Amino acid sequence: MENIEKNGVKIYLSEGGYHPASKMEHVYTDLENIGKIFNKEQRAQQLISKMQKKVSDVQKVIGTDTPKLKVLDFDGGRNNMA
Repeated sequence: MENIEKNGVKIYLSEGGYHPASKMEHVYTDLENIGKIFNKEQRAQQLISKMQKKVSDVQKVIGTDTPKLKVLDFDGGRNNMA
């Protein structure tokens, strides 16, 4: 990433991808941050609200006491940037 930054390219590392226990709140934070970066805060908030409603609707159907699943999210590894 240092090579990219040296060339004047700004980097945003997502909150959702860098937490050992990633949660939807991290995704919402990412959307807020990206909305700020691109001056689209209102659109970001609309997306967050829509996502929160979907999560709420699903929780109403399946409940909140469901067993936790282990998931692997592989993004291609590290140090593969120019």
